[in-house]
Amino acid sequence: MVEHSGDFVEGRPSLYVQGLFEQSLTKKHRLGTIRALEDGRVFAYARAGAALAAGEATQAAAIDAYSTEVAVQAAVVVGDKYIYITYGGGATAIADYYLDGFIGSVMPAQGIGATYKVRGHLAMTSGATVKVNLYDAVRVALTTSSKCTLVKHPQDNVIQSIITTPTAVGTGVPPIAVTNAYYFWNQVKGVAQVLVNGTWVIGDALSPGGVAGALMPQAAVTDPIWAYCVRVGTDTRGGMVVLAIPGY
Repeated sequence: MVEHSGDFVEGRPSLYVQGLFEQSLTKKHRLGTIRALEDGRVFAYARAGAALAAGEATQAAAIDAYSTEVAVQAAVVVGDKYIYITYGGGATAIADYYLDGFIGSVMPAQGIGATYKVRGHLAMTSGATVKVNLYDAVRVALTTSSKCTLVKHPQDNVIQSIITTPTAVGTGVPPIAVTNAYYFWNQVKGVAQVLVNGTWVIGDALSPGGVAGALMPQAAVTDPIWAYCVRVGTDTRGGMVVLAIPGY
């Protein structure tokens, strides 16, 4: 299926050049590329932000405080494929830190809901103006009164899920051990094996909890659901689940 966003057209690849159970230091697909199997399992192409263990739940990189509601520094007209912003004070970001991520206006009168995919940018320094190049054409004009928020792709620099309270959204479960900074296929849907924390019950909703990388029975309705138990596992070992990572 080919998807359209502005004048940006992208279709799923007809050939996957990285094996499903392989890791690669070289990027071979765009981050977030979906690989669906006929048995219901679905994988998203990801990059590790730390060493990852097979069967342990992952989350997106922790959200930074310097890319929220940043100022637009120059007017942008419909059809442009860039936005000039001032990066938040007190931080720096390497070139293409937000590559394959997203930027969007947060001002209701100036394009709220218009989200654009980031094609690249130069290194960002504290308080400096930087040009963010886009794959998409801008759909709503922006002014110097506009503000935008930047976010990395959730599958970029994924880490082991944090103990007790995740600091970002869930991103899946690696089927293999992954070296830091390597690319891999992160499982987001379907039957998988995940590290067990606590006492599971078949059919129960499972959430990240008291052990990093493990899933435990949902303790409160406000806890995010990342999977459902299909086969009970022993605490600290692997249990079988149907993954339900939000967004997939």
